Amino acid sequence: MPTPDDVSMEDDVKGAEGSDEESNNPTRDELRRLLTEVEQTEMLENESWFLVSQKWWNSLLKAVRDGFVDDLPPIDNSNISECRQGSFFLKQRLAEQVDYTPVPSKVFKRLETFYQVEDPRRDYITRQVVPKNGSLCLEVYPRIVHVALARNRDVKADVTLKSDDTMGSLRDRVITELNLEANQNVRFYVLNDDNPELIDTTQSIDSYFDTVQKVLVDVEENGEFFFRGKNAVQPQSKTLYGNQASSSSSSS
Repeated sequence: MPTPDDVSMEDDVKGAEGSDEESNNPTRDELRRLLTEVEQTEMLENESWFLVSQKWWNSLLKAVRDGFVDDLPPIDNSNISECRQGSFFLKQRLAEQVDYTPVPSKVFKRLETFYQVEDPRRDYITRQVVPKNGSLCLEVYPRIVHVALARNRDVKADVTLKSDDTMGSLRDRVITELNLEANQNVRFYVLNDDNPELIDTTQSIDSYFDTVQKVLVDVEENGEFFFRGKNAVQPQSKTLYGNQASSSSSSS
């Protein structure tokens, strides 16, 4: 499954301002305390964490283990970043503790005090803690829904999911993005391997939308839906967007 283009890192620079005004000389014991803090800190909704390249993080672990904490280079996220048209973005399909390590803001600022960053435009990478599937997680990649009209797929838009989105709020935003009328009778289909499946609004929004997903919006015209009589998968006994039957359907 493809992943969406990420947001530029330029806005992350502000998030690193205000480092602790303590000693700029790292000690082995203090770095050990910071490593423990990374392991034990619980995530809080809406707070920001920093991403640090696993390559640099492993160098930090080795420096603490061997005792050469003054020899560490500046924080360097070059191997998890890419530059496009003068702006830096997080590379796609990266894995936690393989490519990067999430670090609480307080810990990152302390590490920055000790070692600085190699490139301020590139090395401040912040991500927000959001609720998902009943627990909190760091949203490393934004969840984007690609929506298009079923009858004319050239009419399309990208909608980035918010942490507080529901099926209802997503429906309203999609209707706005596609310039549809709020009172139009519509059905929403998620595409799985190009097979449209009618969306069940009784399910959590997380049940359908992970990193990126394609959705077709079927608008009733002249009493008929585009997918009427086609092989669209329709879940049984579920509450759906719009009416279950079009206005022209028989009561049988």
